[in-house]
Amino acid sequence: TKTLTTRMVTLAVATLAIVSLCFSANAQKVDRITQLENKIKLAEEKVEKAEAKVNQADSLINVGKELEKEGKQEIKEAQADEKALIKAFDNEIAPIEKQLKSKDRDDVTAAKNDKKALENKYKADLKEIETRYKAADRKIQTGMKNIEKGKEKKGPAEDALKEAQRSLKELEKALAKASK
Repeated sequence: TKTLTTRMVTLAVATLAIVSLCFSANAQKVDRITQLENKIKLAEEKVEKAEAKVNQADSLINVGKELEKEGKQEIKEAQADEKALIKAFDNEIAPIEKQLKSKDRDDVTAAKNDKKALENKYKADLKEIETRYKAADRKIQTGMKNIEKGKEKKGPAEDALKEAQRSLKELEKALAKASK
């Protein structure tokens, strides 16, 4: 009976050892899966951050293109206004030039005053158009700088995104393998 009891105790201990090994292996598997899930969450966050940087670079490029387009349109408008101003000045100065050739001194004096007033108005209008040219040029330059910055940032951001996506894919494969 002692041998029978010893055998039963040995069998019980062996069974207990096997069961605890199974639980231990299962617990290790659960721990490994949990670790992989946590790593996947971190990898997903990296992907989101990288996507945000790519989007930011794209946004800079788009804003730059829009500023450049607006600046070019404003230059065209200023050129048209300048052309119209020159034409209007030429049309208004012609009768005054004729008056300057008059023999009547009062007409000549009035014509000189009119010419001077017209020239001053013309200079002021031209100065306003020149200010518009400068503002449009600044817009174009700012747009070009934004495009350049966006392109500089986009390359590394896309590389980081590809790396983050690759890492995420590997972790997802490892999780699928560990879950089997």
